[in-house]
Amino acid sequence: MNTANIRSNVGAFDRYPIITLSEGHVKVLDNLGLKIEAKVIAKQYYDRITKDSELFSNIIVQQTSKKLMKYYLTGRWPEKSDN
Repeated sequence: MNTANIRSNVGAFDRYPIITLSEGHVKVLDNLGLKIEAKVIAKQYYDRITKDSELFSNIIVQQTSKKLMKYYLTGRWPEKSDN
């Protein structure tokens, strides 16, 4: 399946799928009560994102990496006011 051709009904385009995947993966694990696993996954995504300097140069990717690290450290997903 070629995901490059997938568009949502509102016309949005997921330029950085790693953002959607990482945030969603951590939130699902957290909602299932798997906080330890969610923290481990958050750290893994954080490490992967920050090692790619081209990817990490994007402000949206930087914001996601901050959320992932905050979750890893606190076990709580940062709210908009926390960013």
